[in-house]
Amino acid sequence: MICNPLSPEVAAREDVTMSDNPLFFLGPDGKQISVAQLPPRGFRHFQPRHKAMIVAAVRHGLMSVGEVFRRYNLSAESYLCWYRCYAPQRPEDAWTLTRNGEPFGR
Repeated sequence: MICNPLSPEVAAREDVTMSDNPLFFLGPDGKQISVAQLPPRGFRHFQPRHKAMIVAAVRHGLMSVGEVFRRYNLSAESYLCWYRCYAPQRPEDAWTLTRNGEPFGR
């Protein structure tokens, strides 16, 4: 979710954290994630939390995929691998192998 904390609808709500930064999304722990919280340009030693945060930043519109490619010198293949691992999967997107109408494997 991208929030513009300056909008009157958001400012009137007590459960929304205010920020001077107009572009952020809320992380799984409820903290604001902005570009400043992402790994710095040229970062190389990605841990799973870094990868998940970058994928979330793209999914929430904080950065474009092209910006991620340039900022971290990533290939499309590397980013897509991260995306497959760290983007939430919707149940309707999942598929199950069946044998004689019964699910198996995965």
